[in-house]
Amino acid sequence: FTRAWSAKEVSAKVAGTGLSGRPKDFPITAVDGERLLVAGRWVRTTIDHPTDTPEEQAHVVAWTDPDR
Repeated sequence: FTRAWSAKEVSAKVAGTGLSGRPKDFPITAVDGERLLVAGRWVRTTIDHPTDTPEEQAHVVAWTDPDR
């Protein structure tokens, strides 16, 4: 869930609108490994585990190329 939400946030911010309480306006239509296709834009995600106990402090990082 967190990975999908992060990808939607990135796509919405690059679109210049933000989610504005409308996450359904940014559907995920494909998944290819670490990449998710969100509203026509590929977003790469990764899960970072900064400690030896990933269940305690895992972070999801999502990014995209705003020129694509």
